[in-house]
Amino acid sequence: MQCRQRFLQNWPWDWIVEANKILCERGKWQHGISREKGPLVQELWESTRSHEMTLLEALTLLRTCHVQGPFLNGNGNVFIGFAEKLVVMLFHDVPRERQRAVVEITAEFVACQCDATEIENRLNRCLIRPTFKSGDRVVTLRRGTLRGKVIRLLREGVVEWQPDGSDSCIRSTEASLLLE
Repeated sequence: MQCRQRFLQNWPWDWIVEANKILCERGKWQHGISREKGPLVQELWESTRSHEMTLLEALTLLRTCHVQGPFLNGNGNVFIGFAEKLVVMLFHDVPRERQRAVVEITAEFVACQCDATEIENRLNRCLIRPTFKSGDRVVTLRRGTLRGKVIRLLREGVVEWQPDGSDSCIRSTEASLLLE
């Protein structure tokens, strides 16, 4: 998360506008640029996108553009879409379950559903591969919907665990669980 790169340099403002136009056409929404906010956000984008920044700074720029609302419709869809593309490219080698969680967390951040501390903590938990052992407390990757304890490790990458309040066991891939 602290590595500095030019994450957004290859995405000129024209691409953002075109992506919004396509989304509006698909959704049958009116496409257009806000006279008030559009030029301000364009200036912010073009003056910032080529800078070296951390991933969190790049996502924060996308979030800021979304909040500023440069388009008449589809602001969230456009900037969340670019954020999702960015993390998929960056984390292409992460197991699919964890990559989906990273995309979901990223979308929540750009949509202002979590703050910077929360996204950093959640991304770090998703991207660090835990080592499981019997007795460990675990939580499912998808928003921690189930909690339980590891019973045993099976073949490479498979964990047998028991959800809290249940007598049955579940077999899950390591990639779909987090240490609690």
